[in-house]
Amino acid sequence: MEKRETTYCPCARCEPGAHLLGVVQPSGRVAFLPPGFGVDEEFSRLQGSPSSAVRFRYSSPCVQSACLHWQGQRCAALDQVRAHLAPYALTSSASCSIRPQCVWYQQGGDAACAVCPLVTGDLMARDDSAAAVAEEDLVAVG
Repeated sequence: MEKRETTYCPCARCEPGAHLLGVVQPSGRVAFLPPGFGVDEEFSRLQGSPSSAVRFRYSSPCVQSACLHWQGQRCAALDQVRAHLAPYALTSSASCSIRPQCVWYQQGGDAACAVCPLVTGDLMARDDSAAAVAEEDLVAVG
């Protein structure tokens, strides 16, 4: 896996400048979308409202050491996600619009892609002092 100039976080916040990566399905798995939908102020505001029933996953450029999940030279969130969700991993890896540039794919290859569609919580919603991924931030479907 060749490291690209720009890497992308597959669990970014819903904020202007992010891109819509996928939609959480009733099954609890993420269905990945083709590239092209950028998040603007209005979309971000609507998704932050309590009445918002649809849940999405977002991507944005990985900020590495500026992120609460970055430890050393890697995203520690992937390690925690894999530890929690490995028993539920898909047998075939998912494909999404950021795969070649995804920091998780660059770190873990197909094994990262196998658990990625199971992450339906907002890993970035935690405050900066809470680097660990909590169980309630993940939804595993057996």
